[in-house]
Parts: sequence; C-alpha cells; structure tokens
Amino acid sequence: MNQVSPALGVVLLVAAGCATATIPFQTLREPAWGYTAEDGKIYIYENRPACRLRGLGACRQLVLDRGEFYWLVSLVEPEWVGSMQREACDAVRDYVRVELRQRTSDCTRVQLLLLE
Repeated sequence: MNQVSPALGVVLLVAAGCATATIPFQTLREPAWGYTAEDGKIYIYENRPACRLRGLGACRQLVLDRGEFYWLVSLVEPEWVGSMQREACDAVRDYVRVELRQRTSDCTRVQLLLLE
C-alpha cells in the first residue's frame, strides 16, 4: 500500500505551485528594446543584444509613457511579453505559467512607443 505522508504532500503541493506563483510586475527602464511578432505579440528586453539574440523581428528601441497602450507580463529573466489586448496577454501569461512552468507577473497596462 503506497501512501504519501502528510508532510511530503504539503512539500509536493508547495513545489507544484512555485511555477504558477505571481511575481511583482518589473517596471520597464529606458532604454529598452523590443519587437512585435506577426501574431501581434510584443517582446521586450532590457538591452539591444538580448533582443537581437532572441528576437524574431526587427528590434527597436522603446520610449515609455508615449504611444500605444499594451498589456504586458514580466518574466523572471527580466523580459516582458504582451499584446494590445488584455485577453491575449492573459493567454500568454497562462501559457508561460502552465507550459513553460515559469513565474510571471499579472498583466499590467503600459504605454509604449516603438521607435523606427
């Protein structure tokens, strides 16, 4: 008969919840670099080399508090992913938490301008 001790059960539950725990939203700092993907998602990194390394689109510098409003989640790395629609941001957040088992912030509304 296989039984899990109550203490081990608590440890397993806590460990399972680590990937889905929410982290505080990390404020973007300028300069930041990002690109928009063909599906409309925006990917943002703290510096241009990180953006170029991971980017599938043309990396452009961002200006904060001007331009379009986006919904973003911050990841632990730090990097940010999001979309102009809240529902799309929620879907990205859920995918990162469930499929990639990484912690994220909640979706947060920010204003960004991608420079040419």
